[in-house]
Amino acid sequence: MRTLIILGAIAAALFTRTTLAQEISLHPEAAVLTGPFVLTNGYVYQAAKASSNQDARALFNFSVTNSGSYAILATVNAGSSRANLFAINIDAEPKEPEMIWDIATTSGFEPQIVSWRGNGTASNPQHRQQSFRLSAGAHQLIIRGLDADAQLKSVSILPLPPAPTGLHVVAGPS
Repeated sequence: MRTLIILGAIAAALFTRTTLAQEISLHPEAAVLTGPFVLTNGYVYQAAKASSNQDARALFNFSVTNSGSYAILATVNAGSSRANLFAINIDAEPKEPEMIWDIATTSGFEPQIVSWRGNGTASNPQHRQQSFRLSAGAHQLIIRGLDADAQLKSVSILPLPPAPTGLHVVAGPS
C-alpha cells in the first residue's frame, strides 16, 4: 500500500509537471539525425526496420542547472506492436536489450514515460519508469530507432521529486 502511494505521488508530479528544478522540452527539429531517421510533419521516424541499432539515431543536446533524478516523458505514436521500439539513454549509446523502450501501442500521438526493458520482457519490463541521475551541466539524449514507423514528436526531461525525509511509522487503531 505504501509503495502504491509513493508511486502515485511520483506519477502525479510527472503528469502535473510540478516543477521542482526545471522541465526541459526537446523538439525533433533540434535533434541531430543520422541514418534512416527523417523529420516530417514535426515528428521523427524511420520508414524501414533498422538492421542494427547503429542505423537510425537522434541526438538531443540539453543542459540541466540542478543535479538530481530525472525522467523522460515522450510524445510518441506507436500504431502496432511492430512499430513500437526505441533504444534510449542519456550520455552514452543505449545497450540492447537492456535499454530498449517497449512503447505501449497508441492510437495517435500520446505522452508516455520512458521505461527500459532491462532483464524483463516486452510486455513486462524490469523498469516501469526509468530515472536518470544527472549532474548539473551539459548532457546528450540518444535515441536509436529499432522499428519502422515508431514516431517521436517531442521529449521532456522532467525533474523527479526528492525522496521524502522525516517519515515515521505510526501505529494504526487496534
